Amino acid sequence: PEHWRDGASATRFVTFERDGEARGYTRYRHKPDWEGGHANHELRVGELHALDVEAYAALSRYLFSVDLVGTVRLGNRRLNEPLRSMLVDPRRLSTRLSDTIWFRPMDVPALLAARRYPAAGDLVIEVIDDFMGFSGGRFLLSGGPDGAECSPTGRTPDLTMSLADLGSAYLGSPRIGQLAWVGRIDGDERAVQLAQSMFSWHIEPWCTVFF
Repeated sequence: PEHWRDGASATRFVTFERDGEARGYTRYRHKPDWEGGHANHELRVGELHALDVEAYAALSRYLFSVDLVGTVRLGNRRLNEPLRSMLVDPRRLSTRLSDTIWFRPMDVPALLAARRYPAAGDLVIEVIDDFMGFSGGRFLLSGGPDGAECSPTGRTPDLTMSLADLGSAYLGSPRIGQLAWVGRIDGDERAVQLAQSMFSWHIEPWCTVFF
């Protein structure tokens, strides 16, 4: 509804196509703003998604080339937005952090067995659940690129971490080495390096919708 737009236009869509196939799209609103007779309009980008860098670059270039716009605001973007590496002057891009992913592991063995791991290895992880209590324990994880198995164990742990830090490690960000360096994960250097290799992933966690 117009009274929800804060003076912005209706939603506009632009798609990028190659050989008749859609490879990306962006959704945005345009808010006019005239300061002393000079245009300083704002482009409010709700979505920007692309299947490859060509589509991403083309859609980004379109958004930054709309006439009379002084500010482009992109909402709900990934932590390490590729756009920063594409700008001639990346200092012009300012960011503000906010929470968009809330994740609490409940069934740790099922969770750890459900994903793949780029590096193969075995780890005994002790998980501390200070909030509810029923999700903690010691678990033996055997994982690799083809899948994983995880089960409770009584073996001495290689790593000890909270349930919250396990959630972060599971999604791949922040890195386990960083969490260990600041004292949030306990373990020797070998176990930390192995866990970092196992839990890393080439795609960073990103929730593309707001709720």
